[in-house]
Amino acid sequence: MCYYLLLADGMVIARSTVQPILREDLNTSTVQECIRQFDITLLDTLAARQSGDLHLELPHIEDEDVDHGTVEPMEPEAAIPEADEYGDPEILDNFISAQVLLQKGDEMVTSKVIARKWDADGIAKG
Repeated sequence: MCYYLLLADGMVIARSTVQPILREDLNTSTVQECIRQFDITLLDTLAARQSGDLHLELPHIEDEDVDHGTVEPMEPEAAIPEADEYGDPEILDNFISAQVLLQKGDEMVTSKVIARKWDADGIAKG
């Protein structure tokens, strides 16, 4: 499944992994302020595009307002199985160009699957 996200600069991007904002978080003043700033910036950007003035400054967000914590999957039990758990290695081709979360040290990082690899004997490595 693919989700289309509207950015504050008016661009639309596609993502296959998104997490919903929890209702209790949505009602906090911090999230409400972020939404208000997003709306203002988006409206200003779209108005500037129509008028031909494309140079706009995005609002400054203080570093302490940004959560630099690790990304926790919404459903840990829905993790992608290991490659050996698939019977037919060809099924792994379905993951090419998918965005996945991989563990790097103590944190999870977003990565993109770009190809499959084979060893010297022609056996798929993943």
